[in-house]
Amino acid sequence: CFALILLIASWVITTGVGISAMNGTLLSKCGANGDAQCTGNAQALIAPTDYKGRMCGVDSAVASKPYGYIVSKYADIVCVEECPSESADLDYDSSAWNNLKDYCMTSEVASKYKSSSLTNTDDEWYAYDTLLGTSADGSTYLEGPCMLQLGSVYMGMYCAFNPDSTLPSINLGSAGSIDLSSVSGLPTNETTITSLITGNSKSATSYLADFISDLVVSRNAIFGFGFAVALMVAFLYSYLMTLGLVDCVVWSCILITFALFFGLGGYMYYTYQQWDAANCDGDDDACTGKGVAHSDTEINGMMYTSYVFFGLAALWAAFIICICSKIRLACAFVKVAGTAVRDMPIVLFFPVVQILGLVLFLVPWMYYMAYVHSQGAFLCENSCVGQSYCNGLKDGKTYDCVQASGNFLECIDEKCDGRMMPTNTTKYTWEWADASLGSDQDLASTWMMFSYFWTTQFIVAMGQLVMAMTFVLWYFSGFDEDQQEKVAIETAKAEGETIEPKKEHGCCYKMICGDGIDRGNGLFFKGLHLVLYHVGTAAAGSLVIAIIQTIRYIVTKIQAQCNKSLTGTAKTIANIVLCCIQCCLYCLEKCMKFINKHAYIITAVKSKGFCTAACESFWLIVRNIRLIAALTMVQEFSIIVGKFLIVMATGALSYMFMQSVADENGKTVADKTNSLIGPTLFVMILAYFMADMFLNTYSMAMDVMMHCYVSDKEANSPMWAVNDKASHLKPLADVIGKNAPKEDEKEKENPAAEG
Repeated sequence: CFALILLIASWVITTGVGISAMNGTLLSKCGANGDAQCTGNAQALIAPTDYKGRMCGVDSAVASKPYGYIVSKYADIVCVEECPSESADLDYDSSAWNNLKDYCMTSEVASKYKSSSLTNTDDEWYAYDTLLGTSADGSTYLEGPCMLQLGSVYMGMYCAFNPDSTLPSINLGSAGSIDLSSVSGLPTNETTITSLITGNSKSATSYLADFISDLVVSRNAIFGFGFAVALMVAFLYSYLMTLGLVDCVVWSCILITFALFFGLGGYMYYTYQQWDAANCDGDDDACTGKGVAHSDTEINGMMYTSYVFFGLAALWAAFIICICSKIRLACAFVKVAGTAVRDMPIVLFFPVVQILGLVLFLVPWMYYMAYVHSQGAFLCENSCVGQSYCNGLKDGKTYDCVQASGNFLECIDEKCDGRMMPTNTTKYTWEWADASLGSDQDLASTWMMFSYFWTTQFIVAMGQLVMAMTFVLWYFSGFDEDQQEKVAIETAKAEGETIEPKKEHGCCYKMICGDGIDRGNGLFFKGLHLVLYHVGTAAAGSLVIAIIQTIRYIVTKIQAQCNKSLTGTAKTIANIVLCCIQCCLYCLEKCMKFINKHAYIITAVKSKGFCTAACESFWLIVRNIRLIAALTMVQEFSIIVGKFLIVMATGALSYMFMQSVADENGKTVADKTNSLIGPTLFVMILAYFMADMFLNTYSMAMDVMMHCYVSDKEANSPMWAVNDKASHLKPLADVIGKNAPKEDEKEKENPAAEG
C-alpha cells in the first residue's frame, strides 16, 4: 500500500510540475542576467530554425513567417509566411534575383545580384546558375543561397516539396552575354521531382493513389485476415503445440543449432587446411601452391576459430544432455499453457486495456513534457533611440519605445495612452532557459522521465499480475470449495446422511465472479478481482525498475554532455567508463525484470508481498536453474517459430483468398486492385502484432505453469497435477507420472538441492 501511495503522489507531483511549466512558475528567472520571467513556449520546440539561427514564427525578425522552406541540398532553411501550393513560372522580364528573392538566404547573396539598376544586358541579370549553385559541368548542384519556388505541402511547420510539382523551365538560350542552355544542371523542361528521381513519367501521387486504392478495395480482407484469421492461426498453433508439435519444434531447433556450430567449425577447419596447403613459405610437403596465399596470422586465426565453433558444438551437446529431462518437462508446460490460453481467450485482450491505460497517462504527460522542455523567455536585442531600455520580457506583446518629456517610456498598448507615437519597435529573440546538468529544468525533466518509467512499468506489472493470477486459478481449478463440497456429499451418503448440494451458479455469475470448476473466462474476472489486493506489489516492483531506468537516463545525459565538452583522451576514457556503467545497468535491469515477473507469479500463487516474493523468486531460480534454463530455451524456440509461422501462414492465406475467391460479380480482390503486394504486406504486419500479443501471453502462461508445478510438488503429496480430477493437466501428468520420480522425491526431501 505504501508503494501505491507513493505512485499516486508521484502523479500529483507530475501534474504540479506540468502546470507550473505551463503558467511560467517552474523556473525562477531566465536570460543572461537572470532578469527575465521564464515561461513555456511549445511552439519553439517545433519551430524551424533558419540559416541565421532564428526561429521561424518566434523571433521578431521572422515572427510573421512561421514555416521553414529548404533552399539548398544542405537543408539550409529560410522562413516564409506560407508554403507555396504550386511552382511559379519565371518572369524573364525580371532579374534572377527578383525571381528567386522570396526563397533566398538574403545575407548570403552578393549585392551586385540584388542591385536595382541591373538590366537584361548585365550578366548578373541571368545569374540563375550562381544563385541556385548549379554549375555547367555538374560538379555542384543546388548549393547556392537560393531556390526555385516549388509546389509544396505542409508537413508540420515545414514546407515539403510536392513530388508532383514541376520544375520551372530555365532555358533562355543565348541571352545577354551568357548561354544558359549549356548549363546542364538547370531544368530545361517542365519535369516533376518524381521523374527526376525515378526516371519514370508516372507521378508519385499516382503511385500513392494506387497503393491507397488497393488498401481501400481490400480493406475487409486486410482487417479480417490481419486480426481474426491471424488469431485463429495462433490458436491453431497452440493446439498443435499441445498435440506434440512442441517436441518437434524444440528438438529440431536443438539439432539445427548443433549442426550450425559443428558445420561452421568444419567449414572453417576445411578452409584452414586449404589456406595452409597454399602457403609454401615453409618446408611443408603438403604444400600445393594452389590458391590465394594467406599470412600465418590469417591461417592460425582460421584454425583457432574452427576450434572455437567445435567447442561451442561440444558445449551445446553437453548442455542439452544435462537438461534433457527438464526439456521434456518444459515441453509439457508449453502444452498445458496452450490449453489454458484456449480455455480463457479473453485474457489475450487484456493488453488492449493496458494500451488504453498507457494512452490515458501519455496524453497529459506529453503535454506537460512539451512545456517543461520549452522553458525560456523573449529577450530584447536592441536599444531604443540609443538608450538601453529593454527589460527582457515580452509577455506576448510587442514593446514600443516612445519619448515623453525627455524620458524613454515603455508602451505595451499600440496607442501608448495617446501620449506619443512610437519611434522604434523593439526586436526580440527567444532565449532558451538553462538546461544544463543539474539545472532546475534538468531536474524537472528527470522527474518527468522518472514518472514515465514508473507508470509504464506499473502498467506492465499489473498485466503480469492479472495473467499470473488467472493462470494460477486455472491450474488449481477443481481444488476449490465446489470440489470439496462434492467430496463431502459423497462422504455423507456413505455414512447414511444427506447433505443438500450447493445451488449451481448461473452463467452470469461464472462469467463475472468465476467458478473453480468451470475453467473458462470467468476465472479471468475472478483473477482481476483478486489482483486488486496486490496493486501495491505491482507498484513496489515497478518502482525498482523505474529507479534503474532513471539512473540509465541520467548516465545517458552525462555521456552526451561529455561528448560535447570533452576532447581527446579524456573523452575516450569517459565514454569507455560510461558505456561500461550503461552495460552493467542494462544487465541489472534485465535481471530485475526477470525476477519481478517471477515474483508476481509467486504473489499470485502464495499471496506474498513484493519483497518476500522477490526473495523467494530468486531462490526458486537458484534451486531450479536447470528447469528455468530449459523452459527459457523452449520458450524462445516456441515464440520465434510461432511468430514466423503465424505471420507467413496468415499472409499466404490472405494472398490465396484475394487471388482466388470471387464476389457475387465474379471478380476477385486481385481483379479489382493494381497489386496484391501492398494488401498482403499490411495483413502480415497486423498478423505480426497479433502473434506478438498472443505469444507474450502464451509465454507468461508457460512461466506460471512452471511455478504452479514447483509449488504443487512442494506442497502436495501426491501432486495435484497427477490427480484424476485434474484432466486439464494431463500433458504434465504424462511426463511426471502417477508417482513422483525418484529425482523429484529427492528434491522434495532437500528443497535446497538444484532442480
